[in-house]
Amino acid sequence: MIRHEDEMIVPAGWGFVETIDRRDFLKLTSTGLLVAFAVKPPDGALRPVWNFAEQQRTPPDFNAFLHVGGNGRVTLFVGKIEMGQGVIAGLPQIAAEELNVPIERVDCVMGDTDLCPFDMGTFGSLSVWRLGPILHAAAAEA
Repeated sequence: MIRHEDEMIVPAGWGFVETIDRRDFLKLTSTGLLVAFAVKPPDGALRPVWNFAEQQRTPPDFNAFLHVGGNGRVTLFVGKIEMGQGVIAGLPQIAAEELNVPIERVDCVMGDTDLCPFDMGTFGSLSVWRLGPILHAAAAEA
């Protein structure tokens, strides 16, 4: 075997040994080809799978979001769920402040698809920002 200080140990008789550094190795092995094309689909092929606007069950009045019971308890019906944004605390606080009731008398039903208005989901920390003004108006109307 032949040993060179800066090269690998190579058995005798294997011939010429070429060393390659990491950059050259990546240049040689990371080549590729990208081909992109687009085809226009026939008319009518791109129809929506689910038309949310037609299936929305939210009535046009605000009272679908809250119920004031005869016993003085307030129930909020919210399509959102609590995922760490503070919705379970923020929305009842808005209603309690507008209705001038203690927050202990405000219940919140969240994410029940049979009881709550339709909602696209809980994401982007938009729950209180979007529902707060709606709930404020609903409580003012109640």
